[in-house]
Amino acid sequence: MIWNYFKSNWFSVSCVCILLLIALNRYRNKLIHQTAPELVQNSLKSGVNETDTEFSLGAEKQVQRQSREVDAASAGSFLRRFSKVAVSERKKFGIPASVLLGTAFINSHAGLDDRVGKSENYFMIPCDEEWEGDTYSVNGSCMRKYETAWDGWRDFSIYMSGQIWFGELKKAAGKDWKKWVNGMKGDDISKVDDFNRRLAEVITYYKLYELDVATN
Repeated sequence: MIWNYFKSNWFSVSCVCILLLIALNRYRNKLIHQTAPELVQNSLKSGVNETDTEFSLGAEKQVQRQSREVDAASAGSFLRRFSKVAVSERKKFGIPASVLLGTAFINSHAGLDDRVGKSENYFMIPCDEEWEGDTYSVNGSCMRKYETAWDGWRDFSIYMSGQIWFGELKKAAGKDWKKWVNGMKGDDISKVDDFNRRLAEVITYYKLYELDVATN
């Protein structure tokens, strides 16, 4: 009976199937080609989905406590502002955008740290013997100073890729942000206590891993 119906209405059925395929393909392309700021905006709107997290509700609350001085508006503004540059650096250096953006978020306290405004150093990169650029002194400690935030982002990508563990980690971790977080030497990247764990929590809480598949 079904076969007879199909034979007598094959044209209509075929048209419906084609229209469905077109609609599904358009939806798929829309997801794939979402820009980095759009992905961040959608993540902030949707909030945290427990099915996307590997840490408990208690850990989620821990992120909120650690970032309690960062209001939602400031966090959202920071993530939207730098999501696109994080994706750009990912493409050039092979470092997951989620790792880069999460590191900047933690080290600069979402850009609210007073030192950021005076140095454009969102990663709090210290000076070293090879640094020949401008500097900024903080309680006797030397920090790198940049003309623009973008200069600081690019220098951090170079700084991180120059670590002795970077080549081996990049080869082993590939695009897996979790392997990056576990393999990074936190002391070389941040002075924040328990940096690696906090980085994993921030990436998951704000769904920054979605930026690792963003096309632009």
